[in-house]
Amino acid sequence: MTKADMIALIAARCSTDKTKAADALDTLLRTLADELAAGDRVHLPHIGALVAAAPIGTRKGRNPRTGAVIELKPYRRIRFRAAKGLKARLAVLPVAAE
Repeated sequence: MTKADMIALIAARCSTDKTKAADALDTLLRTLADELAAGDRVHLPHIGALVAAAPIGTRKGRNPRTGAVIELKPYRRIRFRAAKGLKARLAVLPVAAE
């Protein structure tokens, strides 16, 4: 589902125009990003929680083109923990053969 698909769905379900739906979605996404950037946990009812995990420090990596060893910058990983209800809904879906 793309952002445009979400906007159309929100507009249809809330009986509003796409401009207002786009503003609402943008506000929601900006708020989620701000909370995660501040290190806060974001709970999404019926979906799960987004958590800005502990920072991962500087580490060594390898340039895939040259094979040279390089130093990778520290960063924060965002973790997602699915809600129990979402896990249950996904458990009944058929698994695609690989």
